[in-house]
Amino acid sequence: MSTLQKKISISEIKKHNSGDSAWIIVHDQVYDCTHYLKDHPDGADNILINVGSDCTEEFKSIHSNKAKKMLEYYKIGELITTGYESSPNNSVHGVPSSNLYPIKEAAVVVRSVALVPREKIPCKLVTKTSLSNDVRLFRFALPNEEQTLGLQAIMRDPEDHTEMYVVYANRMENDILMKDELDRWAAENYDIVKVCYVVQETVKEEW
Repeated sequence: MSTLQKKISISEIKKHNSGDSAWIIVHDQVYDCTHYLKDHPDGADNILINVGSDCTEEFKSIHSNKAKKMLEYYKIGELITTGYESSPNNSVHGVPSSNLYPIKEAAVVVRSVALVPREKIPCKLVTKTSLSNDVRLFRFALPNEEQTLGLQAIMRDPEDHTEMYVVYANRMENDILMKDELDRWAAENYDIVKVCYVVQETVKEEW
């Protein structure tokens, strides 16, 4: 493990988001995993999907105690956090509160596109449906009702004539998720949306 334990800002960490320089945050500690990419048991992609960001929950949920100890070898510093301890006579910045000026809240900007590569977007779980003994269907709401996903954005824009072909492969027809929605979208947008289902085996004659 490196003996250099410096304070590192989140803006600096975000710059190291590729295979050439792969930094991650776990429990407010910063780790440089660049040289471990080729040795990761599940492949480099499982690290690269989180580089330049905080992956504490992801790391905790799937890694053993042995892996957690190994991580310490790659520690290069500590994340600079914005919180400070306060006292009755001090502000959060350690300055007497009587000398503080009010802080104006920044305007919230709603992006038209909800999902952004390598950025974690909080989405609320709306429903959870049990489809079989080992399959669950989770439906999430986008952060803002004005936002759309790629497929929806194309279908809603009358000026966008992008043609989309969806080839959906499953083992059996009962494994197909969102079939009703896909069929409806294809019917409502028959000129630009084509859906083709492929199954390995079937019990229905029409398949």
